[in-house]
Amino acid sequence: MACFQLRARLSKKILLRMVAVVTVTILIFNRSYLADVVLKLPVTELHWNNIALQTVPKSVVDGTLDSQGVLRTSLSNKKDIHNSTEVPKSRLQKESKTAPLKTGEVLKTQNKNKNNAKTKTSEPKKISASDKIGISSRTTLSRKPVKTLHPAKQSEETCAFPKMDPLNPTVKKFWVKIPTVNCTDGMPSLVYRDGEYLNFNYTRARRLNVSVDTCQYTPLFMRKGSDHFTELPQWSRPFKDRIKLPEIFENLWIQCKYKKKLVSQTFSTLVKMRNSTEAKCSARYKEHLRKNSPKETMSVLLIGIDGISRGNSMRSMPKTREFIINQLDAMELYKVNKIGDNTLPNVAALLTGNTMNELRENFTYAEEYFDKVDHKFIWKAYSDAGYRIGFIADRQSVSAFHYQKKGWNNHVFDYHHRPAVVTWDHNRAARRSSQFCVGQVPEVDHLFDFWFQLATVFNSSKTQPYFGYSFFCHLTHDEPNLATAGDELYLNFFKELKRRNVLHNTIIFFFSDHGARFGPFRFTYHGLLETRNPMAFFIFPKWFKNKYPKVMENFRINQNRLVTYFDVHETLHDILNFKGEIKKAKFTDKGISLFKEIPATRQCGYAGVSMNYCLCSQKANIEAPKSLWIPMSEKMMTVVLRMSAKYREKCYVLSMVSIKTVVALKDTYDRKGREFYRAIIETKPGGAVYEGLMEYRIEDKRIRSVAMPTRLNLYRGQAECVEEEEIRPFCVCRDRFTLPPT
Repeated sequence: MACFQLRARLSKKILLRMVAVVTVTILIFNRSYLADVVLKLPVTELHWNNIALQTVPKSVVDGTLDSQGVLRTSLSNKKDIHNSTEVPKSRLQKESKTAPLKTGEVLKTQNKNKNNAKTKTSEPKKISASDKIGISSRTTLSRKPVKTLHPAKQSEETCAFPKMDPLNPTVKKFWVKIPTVNCTDGMPSLVYRDGEYLNFNYTRARRLNVSVDTCQYTPLFMRKGSDHFTELPQWSRPFKDRIKLPEIFENLWIQCKYKKKLVSQTFSTLVKMRNSTEAKCSARYKEHLRKNSPKETMSVLLIGIDGISRGNSMRSMPKTREFIINQLDAMELYKVNKIGDNTLPNVAALLTGNTMNELRENFTYAEEYFDKVDHKFIWKAYSDAGYRIGFIADRQSVSAFHYQKKGWNNHVFDYHHRPAVVTWDHNRAARRSSQFCVGQVPEVDHLFDFWFQLATVFNSSKTQPYFGYSFFCHLTHDEPNLATAGDELYLNFFKELKRRNVLHNTIIFFFSDHGARFGPFRFTYHGLLETRNPMAFFIFPKWFKNKYPKVMENFRINQNRLVTYFDVHETLHDILNFKGEIKKAKFTDKGISLFKEIPATRQCGYAGVSMNYCLCSQKANIEAPKSLWIPMSEKMMTVVLRMSAKYREKCYVLSMVSIKTVVALKDTYDRKGREFYRAIIETKPGGAVYEGLMEYRIEDKRIRSVAMPTRLNLYRGQAECVEEEEIRPFCVCRDRFTLPPT
């Protein structure tokens, strides 16, 4: 018996050696054979850093959808995608013995001659190491290149956005012109600053027929350890005519009363030079000049407005557009593509150059302060270079860095308006006339005054440069038509900047994060397009354009190229360390400075835009076959329910009420045998409306959700029981929403 077992083992070894010899022979005489085997293996399409690839067999890679709807993969997990079973360790060891593909290489397809002659191996295509693409050794069974769906092969065409007429009949029925914000009925301000004194304005009081007994003031400071609350007021002694300030406080809250009734209220913010700040900035600026030798030093001002698409800026802000384009020679970026659904991922790309996944590495913003990642923000680079940093967020808790987040503990900002904003945001007296007013002054004007002061105090920008960032969400976040109510206010701001000659040495980026995300217009095909194409303008000093014509020529070319805020982030770095040089952009770079020419064939994959948001692919508006409506909607509904599953005790189990539409899309990734559709469904309770990107495989009729569904109506007031930002759109809280009786 032992002799028989020994003979069997020897026979097995001989057989294995024979197989090895045959394999080597095949590799020598016809290397294309095993390549055909590879091509027949089941493959999966992966998105890694928003780059689409057809690569390793499904049994080798574990893939999951992240919060941005991108399929993330990890070779380290070694699980089967379909059944989540562990891949045998012995199998992995065998696979690892095959010759590994060099990092950064991708195999390309090779055409066969009609007479089946021996094929030649094409050179492997190089990919930037920053793409972080993991390639399994299974792909290297043959050196015959395998077809890839890398964005470079998506199309040889320029990314063409769909035509979007901002005034077509479909759009106009949703558009309403709203009068300019009017605050004349607000509570008056009867006290003004005069250097180190506060003065009562008797002339204004008589004109308004307001009687006053006494006034008091309190300085405003953020509470230590909080970015949401101010210190309790420390009211001064009463005064009537004039009072001297013990020091020049930057933020003041002033109240006047008559017979103990509040009749006047003032919020005052003053930008002044501080010796300590100037000493710090001066030393850093000298080091910046010594180390980086920039050819120019220019101040930078970023003015953001929530929810304004390029199309809506044409409809709702015609006066502002006309002035900045014709009078300030503003340069509009026509093909900006958003990279995330809401404000934070888009401004994170602008300010940090990071995706949300990259920003959240070792950082939880619901539990930690943004101080921990301040080094990633562009203003840190400007601060280190000696720039004075200004910051405005117009809401206490609704801004991108404060909604369900902790904000900052120790501000990096030298000048900020936050103590005043936090105080007036929920002050009923301040909002008496309108929620968009602070007393008798439009809130937008209050905030713009901060920039007037900063730009005026530091107008000698060659030696005292500043960097300012502000984002205004209050007016337009919930209702995009309210942009019409701000048009005159924005126009006056730019007119005043020109009058004060602020623009002589300041570069302005006037932008939005995305288009309208909510409301009936968003349910339309045109709304789907506009929400992905935010407004964006750069305003450069005239002398700068004349002095650097080649740099500006690249910028003009890029006005019609696919652009994201990753690119604007790189541009801000180039402004800080401006060399005036013309450098060639790398096709593989996620962010490309607008001072370099962006390749004409650039597509969303390289630009960091997932297919869910890519406007290059939104080329069709054809209704899907009715047979697909129910199965696609049900598949999307399972994803919606899965998102809130772990909060089932807090969140209702939603059910589908109706299917609003399912339309076909063109796929720029050119995947054969697959069709892509957008479905919109309505659920209950709460009336949540969701949009999802769905894939239909023609061969096996399989349907899957490609990206995280997007909620198309407001969920504020419904989802506060859940802290996770990604889960809130999918939750209707049991304690916030009562079901009607059955």
